[in-house]
Amino acid sequence: MPAEVFYITGTDTEVGKTFVTTYLLNKYKKQNKIAIGLKPIASDAKIVNNVLVNQDALLIKKHSSLNLDYNEINPFVFQEAIAPHIAAKKINQEITLDILENKISKTINKYQNLVDYILIEGAGGYLTPINFNHTFHDLINKLSKKFTINIILVVKIKLGCINHALLTSNYIINNKLNYFGWIANDFDNNNEVDIENIETLKGLIKAPLFFSIPSC
Repeated sequence: MPAEVFYITGTDTEVGKTFVTTYLLNKYKKQNKIAIGLKPIASDAKIVNNVLVNQDALLIKKHSSLNLDYNEINPFVFQEAIAPHIAAKKINQEITLDILENKISKTINKYQNLVDYILIEGAGGYLTPINFNHTFHDLINKLSKKFTINIILVVKIKLGCINHALLTSNYIINNKLNYFGWIANDFDNNNEVDIENIETLKGLIKAPLFFSIPSC
């Protein structure tokens, strides 16, 4: 049976997408399942042993069940901590939708009969541009023509999260993609406002709460 493919997106940058991705990778491993993660585009990379690598992508590599090549996990990596399409332009590179989709499709096809789960982590929010004409939404829409892509939205529970979560959720739903569910991340179980925010989102988001991850 082919692997289930999940796309991990967020309401914004720094909402815990990588934390959730590695959390799920470890959760599935504890269930004796084989799971791998991909982060196709990443900024804020460092040079390690003369190779440009991103810390989030390295974490995903570390927590995956199989030892994928770094380039399979993160084919597009940029040093500056800025939007990927701008980072690419500054080094005279372009991330084309077709090339990006082909790289991801090649990796999915290679592993889909060897693993149980494939997790693809986006960059920034759902509509983060990959170039000056296309966004991550266009990428997922294109991949969805070949594979069943289950979208998971990571919502960091904080002031403003309701608006961000609803805008993103409605965009996914209105475009008729497979919205698997959302995750309430990084909240205080003892904070009444945080709990009220989650309850409000449960009532307004037309997708199930997959699970919640309170602050450590």
